[in-house]
Amino acid sequence: MRRRLLLLVPFLALAACGDTPRENAAPEPEDGDCGAYVVTNADEEDGPPGRSEKQQCLLDAFATGDPAGLDVELPTVEGDPIYYRFTIVGRRLVEVRTDTTHDAFGTAAIVTERCTSLAVVDGYLTAERCTPV
Repeated sequence: MRRRLLLLVPFLALAACGDTPRENAAPEPEDGDCGAYVVTNADEEDGPPGRSEKQQCLLDAFATGDPAGLDVELPTVEGDPIYYRFTIVGRRLVEVRTDTTHDAFGTAAIVTERCTSLAVVDGYLTAERCTPV
C-alpha cells in the first residue's frame, strides 16, 4: 500500500494555528531520540528551526536500524493538530502512528502502520510501502 504522509503542504498557508506546541506535542527528546517539531503558519519556507536536522537524524537511524523516534505536529486546513510519531523499529523499518483525534472536521482515529520506505519530500517526511499494525 502506498502511503504518503503529511500531504498538507499546499494548505499550510491557509491553516489557522498558533506558534507554540500544544500540550499533546511530543516530550523533550531523550538519548537516541531525534526530538520533535511543530509546523505552524508562522514558519518560513524552511519550516521550524532544526527540522531538517531532526529529519536527517531519523533517516540515519532508519538506514542503520538504530532505535530512534521523531514526533511531528502539523495543522489541518482548519488549524486542528495532526500528530505523527515516527519510531525506528529495525533496519529500514519505521512505525508511523498518526493521531487525528483532535481534528474537528475529519475522522478521529489513531492509526499505526509499519513502513519500509522513508524519505523527505518537499521538506516533509513521507513513509511508503506501509501495512497496518
